[in-house]
Amino acid sequence: VAREDTLIGAAIVSDTVRPEAAATIQQLAALGITRLVMLTGDNAAAAAAVGAAVGIEDRRSDLLPDDKVAAVRSIQAEDGPTAMVGDGINDAPSLATADIGIVMGDIGSDAAIASADVVLVGDDLAKLVRAATFSRHVLRRIWQNIFVFALGFNALAVIVASMGWISPVIAACLHQVSSLIVVTNSLRLLVDGQA
Repeated sequence: VAREDTLIGAAIVSDTVRPEAAATIQQLAALGITRLVMLTGDNAAAAAAVGAAVGIEDRRSDLLPDDKVAAVRSIQAEDGPTAMVGDGINDAPSLATADIGIVMGDIGSDAAIASADVVLVGDDLAKLVRAATFSRHVLRRIWQNIFVFALGFNALAVIVASMGWISPVIAACLHQVSSLIVVTNSLRLLVDGQA
């Protein structure tokens, strides 16, 4: 604010850091997600303030959408599969570039939601931790289903059938039982409260 040529006041506007942001970053690190990078179109001072508040040291500021895409590609080249979390229209290209694009549904722009692979309902950042944890449970269950129940159970049934201990009809029934076990094991994700 100025009166004639004299500055008499100033207004400072800044983003507020979400209350759950720092805890979410710590929990992601505890899960073994050690490379966390902030990509923002904001200036360096704003990025430094937010990054310090939430615990992200690798902060890249003043980025245009193309710069964010280049940063995601660079991180992919260095570290492999990469997830990008964003919500703005400027994040849409980098969400599409990342191996997994994640957007918060309630606050995400239409372009970001359309570009993302995962849309988390609501605007609670803690859901990122839940999504990462749940995806690991799902992967463990998939490998369990493949190796223990699909391959292991069926291989055992083939061996037993080849030795003549069970009839072809019983072997066919056992094959269907293994499919039922795989489905039931997968449903445990719901029953165990992992969904």
